[in-house]
Amino acid sequence: MNDSYELVVVNVAPNPAAAELALSVLRSEGIKCGTRAGNRAAGAGDGIASWGPQEVLVHPNDAEAARELLRDPEAS
Repeated sequence: MNDSYELVVVNVAPNPAAAELALSVLRSEGIKCGTRAGNRAAGAGDGIASWGPQEVLVHPNDAEAARELLRDPEAS
């Protein structure tokens, strides 16, 4: 049986600082997470995504809870 899975994007932060804030929120709730450069940030800075959008990624089983935690209360 193959236990592999693809991570799910639950948020696109506008920059690395905002992405770190989102990761902090998720980790405080026990959700394992990470980031990767969004399309506009990829390839910038000699291969190091130091600016631009960052995708926040979680395990598929945690996606719904992560989205709820990161939901912007102003958007409701």
